Amino acid sequence: DSHNLLKPNSLQMDGLTENMKQLEIIDLRFNQKCGKRSLLESLQSTLGGKVELKMTITYPPPPPDPSTSNIDDRIGASPAVRDAKLLRSQLEPWSTMALRRRLVADFGEELTEDGRSWADEDVSRGQVMDRLLSMYQEEAKSKCH
Repeated sequence: DSHNLLKPNSLQMDGLTENMKQLEIIDLRFNQKCGKRSLLESLQSTLGGKVELKMTITYPPPPPDPSTSNIDDRIGASPAVRDAKLLRSQLEPWSTMALRRRLVADFGEELTEDGRSWADEDVSRGQVMDRLLSMYQEEAKSKCH
């Protein structure tokens, strides 16, 4: 396991702007320490529209988007009502960002069937969970044969 040493206060804004001619994209989607809306706004202000910025905002939590939320996004209102023997029940407490990271890093799943990145915010938690569970199921089947 590698340690995440990147923290919001370690981002050198002056250095970013000096090297912007070469900088094309900043991808902080899987960095749990860099999920504050204030950091996003600061980076957007510093970089303008010249650099593509990808972040998963975790604080303050964004309101649910009805266009991407599914009724199946979460099963059971609390651990007390979930079947602890089910993998899905064990994964429910994980953040959506952690589920996305597992799908991409552990299973190598980069794109959805329609070509979107699993890390994109427009892919719902339910879609990520369903694909992650199917990957675990495929892995279990391959170990049995």
